[in-house]
Amino acid sequence: MAPSIIITGAPFNGAVGDRRPNRLDIIDLVADETQFALYIQALRNFYERPENQIDSWYSISGIHGFPYVEWNDSGDNALPANPWMGYCAHRSVLFPTWHRPLMFFFEQIIQAEAAKIAATYTDSLRDRFVSAAETLRQPYWDWASNIVPPDEVYLLDEVQYLAPSGNYETMANPFKRYTFQNSSYQRFNSPYNQWPSTIRQPSSQDSSATDNTSLLQQKLQANGDSIRNRIYATLTNIHTWPAFGHARLQAGATVAADSIEAIHDDMHVLAGGGGHMGDVPIAAFDPIFYLHHCNVDRLLALWQALNPGVWVSQDTEQQGTWTIPAGSTVDASTELTPFWSTNSTYWTSDQVVDLSTGGYSYPDFNSLDVSASAEETQSAIAELVEQKYGQSSLQRQIKTEFTASSNSSSELWEWHARVVFNAQDYGSSFEVLLFLGDVPEESTQWYGSDSYVGARYAWANSFMTQPELDVETVGYIPLTEAIIASGLGSLEPASVTPYLDQALAWRVQTPAGHGINASDVPSLEVTVAGTQLTMPTIPGAPISLEPLRFFNNITSGRIGGYKL
Repeated sequence: MAPSIIITGAPFNGAVGDRRPNRLDIIDLVADETQFALYIQALRNFYERPENQIDSWYSISGIHGFPYVEWNDSGDNALPANPWMGYCAHRSVLFPTWHRPLMFFFEQIIQAEAAKIAATYTDSLRDRFVSAAETLRQPYWDWASNIVPPDEVYLLDEVQYLAPSGNYETMANPFKRYTFQNSSYQRFNSPYNQWPSTIRQPSSQDSSATDNTSLLQQKLQANGDSIRNRIYATLTNIHTWPAFGHARLQAGATVAADSIEAIHDDMHVLAGGGGHMGDVPIAAFDPIFYLHHCNVDRLLALWQALNPGVWVSQDTEQQGTWTIPAGSTVDASTELTPFWSTNSTYWTSDQVVDLSTGGYSYPDFNSLDVSASAEETQSAIAELVEQKYGQSSLQRQIKTEFTASSNSSSELWEWHARVVFNAQDYGSSFEVLLFLGDVPEESTQWYGSDSYVGARYAWANSFMTQPELDVETVGYIPLTEAIIASGLGSLEPASVTPYLDQALAWRVQTPAGHGINASDVPSLEVTVAGTQLTMPTIPGAPISLEPLRFFNNITSGRIGGYKL
């Protein structure tokens, strides 16, 4: 059989060498009256497609995971004998690139709906809306820069828009939730089988649950600085694909920087909590999933620009997918199923290197000519990353000070807590919160505490039938700013290690705030890592990072600490 749908991305009507339309920051899309009106109407129409239709919201969201069925003639009809049974690649070198054609497809549908809507506008508005529809692309949520999204994304139940009649009308806010049709939600595991709509940070685990938007906002605000610093480290300190592409714990790490997958996982649980976004197989039903993954794709594009020529490396697939057996070899030529590029071939990672293939770009590249060399692009994006994400980093501060004065200073170190766990240890998602100083007794006060420094989030699959076959993942929580703020006066190990021995603490809880004994997460290991910074001999030159050094004695002997 031939596939019913070919994934092309949104059409581009310009010349071959022209810049593709930008995917906009959600802040900018909301502020653009025309594109905002088109987008929310397109999203509403997308929701209204019958769920049994192959290109419905339910069917496309189900590609990622549940309900674990064959889609678009890709693979067998029988469930695969893999730990992970969706099409999406997790804990895999294919993780970043698999989502790229998914976003092609999503954008393809949104733009097509927008074009149809634009044609219905009253005569005085039609040309304006038709033109806007041609360049409409999927917006992204830049949580590394503005971690709390606009109210239209998470707070407002209704939104106003300029309708085809030329009048302003109000609709239920499609950014906030998707409502399932025909009780299809009852196929999910508990508690999701009680909720007819997607939900974020649910107020309870019963059928009366609502979005706890105040908790969502509190968690996001508490993590803004940490997430920004972590993304800065990812973009500037990682230069190999395995370290960038997946969150699996790897031997021989030399820098304290997260994979894109690790931070992606954290944002899933931050946004969803105990709701749909916080559970792997059903996360894609929440519309914020696509704002989130559009940003992951954007960060991939920035990292590509900073690391020209570095791309998907060969690896062994750990968990498998609907079509890729666990234990098989994957690389840049592996088919990214179920995304057909033609009637007989699938997209591969090698085919999605260039954003223009999908008919889009990002505003980050606006200053560059489309014919800019790899070196010019690398230089421009490096400066953009410094300005956008590096302002508060120790390395950025040192660069600024050293450019102004070439005087050498005392030994400088950056400090991180390395947090390792198997996300399936508890059977559902959980949070590991870190503190420097006294920890409040009440968990409701943890995120607002002055001692709170950051967290890692276990994005679990509560539908998983073989949880023991998941793998350990790793992430790094920055401690340097908090150490400086403590007034310690030195970042050298002789001063920092005794301080952290006394001050560093961690707590584990569910996304709803229920405490979990660290012993109930047997894989949990919190350790301290320090990196010495070597000053350049020339002002403005790059700072060198010495290999990562672990100070295991700080957490040794504690539950969830260093394991011998």
